Amino acid sequence: MLRKIANIFFTLFFVASIIFEHYCIRECGDSALIVVCGGLVVIIAAFLFIDVLVSVYTRERDYILEKQKEQNEAAVKGLREDLQELLKYQKALYVVAKKNEKSGEN
Repeated sequence: MLRKIANIFFTLFFVASIIFEHYCIRECGDSALIVVCGGLVVIIAAFLFIDVLVSVYTRERDYILEKQKEQNEAAVKGLREDLQELLKYQKALYVVAKKNEKSGEN
């Protein structure tokens, strides 16, 4: 919940800083100090916004990778069980074939 609030806050902060910079350029274009300070605010806001985007992407990627790992482990477990069952059937068929071979000799 706190992460979502931070995401929304930094997104709004970035958009507001761009609007503020546009206002500063439009109204105070002759004062370089104000325009530069507004630009610094935009750069800081952009950094925070990009950091939030990267962290969201990283969390989603880790979540997807974890789910895929769990699915792979479940598939491997199921495959092992199937192979064990096939091995039992093969042994049973071998025993039956040997019994038939012995009964055919008599």
